[in-house]
Amino acid sequence: MGYGVHEADVAWCAGRTNRYQVNTDSIRDLTKLFYMESNGLKKRMLLLREVCAIIRKLSMALGIFMAGGSAYIDVPVAAASAVETPAYAKWSRLAVKQTMHKYPLAEVTDYLHIATNTHGVTGVEKFRLWLREDDREFAVLVTVTYSAETGKFIKIDFQELPAE
Repeated sequence: MGYGVHEADVAWCAGRTNRYQVNTDSIRDLTKLFYMESNGLKKRMLLLREVCAIIRKLSMALGIFMAGGSAYIDVPVAAASAVETPAYAKWSRLAVKQTMHKYPLAEVTDYLHIATNTHGVTGVEKFRLWLREDDREFAVLVTVTYSAETGKFIKIDFQELPAE
């Protein structure tokens, strides 16, 4: 080979590093870097097993870096797509929108889905919304009634609750 790289050593190294997708040509090229030729004598700077250990460690570090970087970017997207939208989401948006319409000067600071009830052909969703208007903070119980069969809106009721 001219650089003192023995095919048996390359095969041994390839067998140890194939799980890291390192091919034998790249191993052969890297091992050439660690051989030195002076005055016609071939001297090895590092043992081939040490080179393979370095390649393995670099491959693992690169794999961890790539997987870690992609997980950091992809997890929120994957988590967002994996989360199911609750059945009451349509009605919670309606409850918040209608509450803002009824109390235009108030800011909705929080909300809580309380219950889902089905009474025959009608469904009822209950929400508690917390509002702030100037210095006053108060809660509103919002009840949305809809057709359970068609999913169409029937009515909405508001009940102001005393401050807690």
